[in-house]
Amino acid sequence: MATPKRTSQQKRRHLAKRPLEKTLLEEVQEAVSRWSVLSAEEEYEGEWDSLGFRIDVSEETTAEDVLEMGNALLALLKDSPAAAKLTGTWIIGIYRSDELVRVVTPRDKPQFICAVCGYEQEKWSDVCIQCKTPW
Repeated sequence: MATPKRTSQQKRRHLAKRPLEKTLLEEVQEAVSRWSVLSAEEEYEGEWDSLGFRIDVSEETTAEDVLEMGNALLALLKDSPAAAKLTGTWIIGIYRSDELVRVVTPRDKPQFICAVCGYEQEKWSDVCIQCKTPW
């Protein structure tokens, strides 16, 4: 059975009770503001002691933008003093048209995608490992 979506008033009350999540949600919303983001929401899962973020992006958002956004959020949450205070963990889902296109977790490493050949690599180098094009 699906959990009903919270109304915006319920979300505001929830965030008022949990200032740490409110701070992190505000940081996430600010970080993604330069992309075509339709919404950014948080959901605390008490059973798993996990804070989840759902980022909905427009259909025009490219794979490169999604990758760049995920890298920016990963850096933000790894360096955030508020995230360091979490007792549990966090996870980010980036969605396009209700389809999950990227998941970011604390164990992830930044990913890079070549604009020429589309190859994705985790380690930074001066050139694409696949086609040797300079970044």
